Amino acid sequence: MSCFELEFACLIPKSKPEEEISETPLVSYKGTEYKKTVRLNFPSWKPIKSRLRRFWNWLGFVWFHSRSRKCRKVTFFFILTILLLFFMIVGVFVPLIFKCSTAFRQRVIFSPVVATHESFNEVIKLHKSYDSKTFIKPDNFYVTVDSTRNSRVGAWSLTEYGKGNSGSYNGRTSTNNYLLLFHDSYGNRRSYLTDYSRLLHIFNIIVFDYRAYGDSDVDDLNESGLVRDSVEVFKWLRAHVNGSVFLWGDNLGSAIAAHTAAVLSNQSMPACGVLLENPFTTMGEQLAYSWFIAQINWYMPWYKSMFVSPLEESDLVFNTSKYLNEITFPVSFLEWTVHRARDFNINISYYKENNYNSFDPPTVVSYIERYYYYKTDYYINSELENFLWSFIDTGRKYCDTKH
Repeated sequence: MSCFELEFACLIPKSKPEEEISETPLVSYKGTEYKKTVRLNFPSWKPIKSRLRRFWNWLGFVWFHSRSRKCRKVTFFFILTILLLFFMIVGVFVPLIFKCSTAFRQRVIFSPVVATHESFNEVIKLHKSYDSKTFIKPDNFYVTVDSTRNSRVGAWSLTEYGKGNSGSYNGRTSTNNYLLLFHDSYGNRRSYLTDYSRLLHIFNIIVFDYRAYGDSDVDDLNESGLVRDSVEVFKWLRAHVNGSVFLWGDNLGSAIAAHTAAVLSNQSMPACGVLLENPFTTMGEQLAYSWFIAQINWYMPWYKSMFVSPLEESDLVFNTSKYLNEITFPVSFLEWTVHRARDFNINISYYKENNYNSFDPPTVVSYIERYYYYKTDYYINSELENFLWSFIDTGRKYCDTKH
């Protein structure tokens, strides 16, 4: 016999004849020339109190019934088992897998989408505005990043559109602005058409897929390898174009771009500027808001040993705070208007007092400013355009002094 019992009680009052129904309204008004009165008529409390007492007595009878006691025990142990199982999975098993498995750590951080070479030769659709679209065919090519193993990464070259033959936008020449774009951790270079729609008004875009992304060759996903590939792509770009080269990183791409910029500064091969979009401090802190398991364990004393230390062992730290101080060319920040990771964002913590004492602002005069914008915008508004032109002008002046 099941231990669950359900009992429903429904009280239907006896209807009165029409002539016995009171015509007294809930709100009545009576007024004379000298006195006006508003009267509220509430129903009697006794019937409501009686019904509440009957419900309470029925609840007590059902709750304290012998079979109900058995039901309560089964329900209690069932809920307790679910909670213990949830705690064991979230607080023990998954952190242990994260600590012991490098492949699992890479799967949590990276979300690559593999595609064929032919798919990147197709026409793509870009937005010139909310009402206007254009179709262009990117120039698909491959850059050799490791000659010993003949390892290559796939890349696109997107040239400017809608500027006529003069190559100007709103009266400003932009054909010599080349942007090396570091995309986020998911998808491939086909997944960021909205970004290209905004930036093609000002830059010629060179976007490449990281190793194991898109149609790039498969290799171990770690910070050193990603930065080494990025440096080789930058060298290839500088050797094939004659203009100002800027770096742009988005979220995880901002960490790779910052590390790449630090390496270029140390090798005396600076770019004209780097723009970091929603940069986080470290990957350990980034996981504390982006991954549900890390969010729960963030307040636990074992978070560092279970999450941070394994990232250091597998070369997945992405310490943007450290490399930001090594960049010698102009740096700027771009942040989404709606962004949840405000406590772990570089340009937010830059303005905080008595927090993130381990992070020092850039010691060189390279910090420009920050700007907030909506990520879903298809086009560049006037404020964002002025912000980007300020970034470009500062970068060009820096490159002129170096050359």
